Amino acid sequence: MAKYDVTYACGHVKTVDLYGKTSERERKIEWMEGNCLCPACYKAEQQAKAKVLDLPALTGTPKQFAWAETLRNGVFEKLEFEKLAKGKNPTDEFLAWLKDQTESRFWIDNKGVSIALLEKKWKNKKEETKLEGTPKQVAWAEKIREELTAVVEENMGQEWFGLNALDLETSAATIISYHTDYRGRFDDLLKVLAEKAKEM
Repeated sequence: MAKYDVTYACGHVKTVDLYGKTSERERKIEWMEGNCLCPACYKAEQQAKAKVLDLPALTGTPKQFAWAETLRNGVFEKLEFEKLAKGKNPTDEFLAWLKDQTESRFWIDNKGVSIALLEKKWKNKKEETKLEGTPKQVAWAEKIREELTAVVEENMGQEWFGLNALDLETSAATIISYHTDYRGRFDDLLKVLAEKAKEM
């Protein structure tokens, strides 16, 4: 590792730590000087884009925030492109839901996800059954359901029928039990979800 003073494309100079071979470091410096804004200017640019797009402030750590804002701006710029170039107009309800995603973690977890898949997630969320239980149980169960749904979709696909056991479940306690009783036993959990879905 070595420290270098880099003059970014915006004209500001910042000391950065670079790793790798000398030739690789030199290439990176050249690229940064020709293509990158300094961290402060980059943050300001992303915040300006968010303001133009009328997006609310994000929550999270400073590191999460910077990355998530770039990812979120990219999604809304893509939506605008599809609207202008392809005539695709997302519903106001879907746009409102996207704007409501103010946790940086949401945009990081959905990095690279297509607009179509985001819209599918919104529809699934909208159709999810409301959970019953104490406020604390419901809050925990909603988080567990979201995390389990993501893991199951990744392993079994979004169309797997067993997902209904998560989407249509009304008991917060049952959702919590999936997390506590089957931790580290994913195959067993899939069997339980499949059986439960058949009964619905």
